[in-house]
Amino acid sequence: MLAEGFELPLDPFQGRGQRTAGIHLTDVISYLERVKGQTAPNYEGWEEAALVGLLWEDAVSQALTTQFHRSGDGGIEPVGELEHDGVLLTPDGYDPVEDAVWEFKATWKSSRTAPEEVWRYLVQLKAYCHVLGTRVGKLVVLYVCGDYQRPQRPQRVGRRLTFSAQELEENWRMIVGGARVMEERRGRETW
Repeated sequence: MLAEGFELPLDPFQGRGQRTAGIHLTDVISYLERVKGQTAPNYEGWEEAALVGLLWEDAVSQALTTQFHRSGDGGIEPVGELEHDGVLLTPDGYDPVEDAVWEFKATWKSSRTAPEEVWRYLVQLKAYCHVLGTRVGKLVVLYVCGDYQRPQRPQRVGRRLTFSAQELEENWRMIVGGARVMEERRGRETW
């Protein structure tokens, strides 16, 4: 037997288009985490992890859309990139029947931390809700290593979160404020 390595020609960004130049919501969230003294994620060298996240997003979106259409309950529609108040956002999906934003995450963090306890996820979901004019967000997280107990098994956790109008407005003001500071510092710092 001869075993040879080869590169898998899989591009998770294929068909997603180029990222538009400008201030993206995830960059603002990373900036705000640093301002708060939290450690913003460093994704350098995590291309394979990004691949898992993008594949998870695509698989769940497709599976749910197929299930919804079979049952006649609507489906998850792709949203694409949006711009609001100078901030670029890319929600994973929108369900017009339930008037809910969908967001999918894959993480190597422990499932012992509930999705609604992850500040980054909440800020992102609230921003999407604000821009799409709904108070309901659905967050589906794949914990790749579950709770890290033996035997390790992936765990999927879904949360339907309903935010108050005040929560959404306060969150958006924080995002826009962070984006303005970033714009003022553009060229002097990296995000």
